[in-house]
Amino acid sequence: MCSSKKNSKVIQNTIAMMGYHTLINIDFRMFLKTEKKLFEKTIYF
Repeated sequence: MCSSKKNSKVIQNTIAMMGYHTLINIDFRMFLKTEKKLFEKTIYF
């Protein structure tokens, strides 16, 4: 019983970490897109 509980906790933590990294990646991509737009605006205008 104890070992299976521990395993499920590890799995939950892994899923949480994966979700966290996915969120960071999405935020980072959005940030890069906006940065690129701002950069292009400063060049062209």
